[in-house]
Amino acid sequence: VAKPQRTQSIQPSILEHTCIRNAKINAVTTRAQAKLQAQPQPSSANTSSTSTTSQSTCSSPPMATPLHDFSLSCIRSEQAQDVIIQQIIQQIRNNRRYESFIIQHGILYKLAYRDDATIKLIYAPSKLIPEIMAAYHDHPLSGHFGTGRTWSMLRNTYYWPRMKATITSYIKSCDKCSQFNVDRHKPPGFLQPIQPP
Repeated sequence: VAKPQRTQSIQPSILEHTCIRNAKINAVTTRAQAKLQAQPQPSSANTSSTSTTSQSTCSSPPMATPLHDFSLSCIRSEQAQDVIIQQIIQQIRNNRRYESFIIQHGILYKLAYRDDATIKLIYAPSKLIPEIMAAYHDHPLSGHFGTGRTWSMLRNTYYWPRMKATITSYIKSCDKCSQFNVDRHKPPGFLQPIQPP
């Protein structure tokens, strides 16, 4: 199975326009980090050294993990550039019957019927699918779950064609999962000859 190209992206606007001192997104703060944060800031006598440290803090990325923008405005703009989604939207607007799709606020949704209720699933643009998969599988807080758990988390929010097959191939191509998940089945035994009656 060919492994898809995985990229981690941080919005350039965040890097260029924000400078938060010592800001990181981490799951755990160690005792050493807590002690450093609890120490008082140096006095104004060393203004040259503090200005140097604040400049170095601004030039480094303020995040330890990548952020993904899944806001409705981002999804709307990506759907506007997706050819398949635009074909479906045009067919809906030309009075063709698509009972399983709906357009609200310029966003295409797939209607899913589950447990006597109808839920709206965002039709994910093809450009955002790798980012969605990375957020729901590769992110440190996602836990590198298997196909079943990742599918159950995604199926209540997003929709795209051949979704389960995409999730399965993405997880099979995950380096960390293939490295650390061991096979928990006994190897098959040898074939035994059967005496004819």
